[in-house]
Amino acid sequence: QGFTWLQGHPVLIEVSPRCGAAELLRGAMAKRLAVMGLGMGTAVEIFTNNPVCVQNNCINPVFPGLEDLHRLANSTKWYCTSMEDTALSIEFCKGAVNYDIAVPEPQSQDEKSVQALVRKQDRAATTAYFTHLNGLGKDAWEFPKPHDSDDECIKTIWKMVCYTYFPRAEAGCGRGRLMEYIRPCKSSCQNYIKACSVECCDESV
Repeated sequence: QGFTWLQGHPVLIEVSPRCGAAELLRGAMAKRLAVMGLGMGTAVEIFTNNPVCVQNNCINPVFPGLEDLHRLANSTKWYCTSMEDTALSIEFCKGAVNYDIAVPEPQSQDEKSVQALVRKQDRAATTAYFTHLNGLGKDAWEFPKPHDSDDECIKTIWKMVCYTYFPRAEAGCGRGRLMEYIRPCKSSCQNYIKACSVECCDESV
């Protein structure tokens, strides 16, 4: 048995010595596409044309913090702050966040202060970091201080979760002003793929 991936979903492949590789893959694709209500023609655009592709570190979600990105970008109001207001409250992401950030709208009385909101986002980034390393088969407790790690993969994961939960404030945005969420830069995603040697044999990256 083995697995392949289709649109971010694992597909179980039954390996038979009488079944050729092409037929094996085609059968697995057909089963998954049927479940998704799609035809075999869809697979042409989903799978790589590289016949020697070897999947590596391709997990779901592919990028650190990605599972919360839609909610952060579309379901939350964000307000500008300054480093002067937030720097002392950042712990896990200290070192990665060296810019003015935006904080989310408070959801309870305990989150009325900027400092409380910053601590909330810092905890969320920490959770996403541990979750992603676990998905990669790494023990996050072996890397409790990612900013000091010599492993570039660990560092890029740390930076990505911090950029995700601490969006950069718009240039010239005054304190308390409402703004739209700014997603992490494309380069941070590219750095993660390179540093962690991510290879997905489909179009998910």
